[in-house]
Amino acid sequence: MKIEIVCRDYHADEKQTALFLKKLKRLDKYFGAETPARLALRTEGGQYGMELTVQGAQPARAEAESTDMNKNIDLIIPRITRQFRKEHTKTIAKREQ
Repeated sequence: MKIEIVCRDYHADEKQTALFLKKLKRLDKYFGAETPARLALRTEGGQYGMELTVQGAQPARAEAESTDMNKNIDLIIPRITRQFRKEHTKTIAKREQ
C-alpha cells in the first residue's frame, strides 16, 4: 500500500512512523501494493485519535481513540481486516449465485 501519514496537532517521530508503517504492511496481503491509504493522526484533549482510510475497490475506513497512539494502530488493523473479509465474502457469494 502507498501510505500517506497526515498529522493534525500531533507530531509523529521517525521511530513511531516506522512502527506504523511496519504494522500497516500486514494489510498488503488484502490490498494491492499500489492501493492508496491515508493515516490521519490527531490530538483532542488528552486523547489521541487515529483514522485509516484505504481506497481499494471498496473503500474501507476505521478510526480509534485512546490515551496511547500505539494502542490505536492495534485497534484499527483488525477493523479494516474485518471490513475487507466481509466485503470479500459478499462478492464470492454473489458470484456463486
